[in-house]
Amino acid sequence: MADLVANQWVSTSFVGHRMDIIDVVPKRPSAIRAQLPFPKKGRDVTGELAVQRYADRVSGDLVRWKIWDAHDGQGARVRLIVNGVDLLADMSLAQRPWGQGHDAAQLWLHTRIEKAQQKVIDRAIGAMDANGEDRWVVLRPGHKLKI
Repeated sequence: MADLVANQWVSTSFVGHRMDIIDVVPKRPSAIRAQLPFPKKGRDVTGELAVQRYADRVSGDLVRWKIWDAHDGQGARVRLIVNGVDLLADMSLAQRPWGQGHDAAQLWLHTRIEKAQQKVIDRAIGAMDANGEDRWVVLRPGHKLKI
């Protein structure tokens, strides 16, 4: 409300049909909507974790993975990071369900990612080189990766 430039921009320039308002203060969205020259539909998300809850609702998981061989006789390693959390960090080499081979590790990992969203591997960004595979992709909203 105190940012007059932003207030003016929103009230005069916004031509969309929907405006979501995210704010830590529960009463503020209704005050902002009252300032608009015409009503805007949308969802208000408030409270301490408002931004995180909104992002979780409208965004899919950010999935990053790496498959490599440390050339120590222990075979393929896999790292799977979803929204900044390594889902396999606590898994020992003895527990790995993909065995030792790189191809088996890739198949195991790709199968799990494709369960969350079909054909998502096709649009992953990254690189596959002699040192292995290092890629990432953003799932569509509503698609969650579970191991």
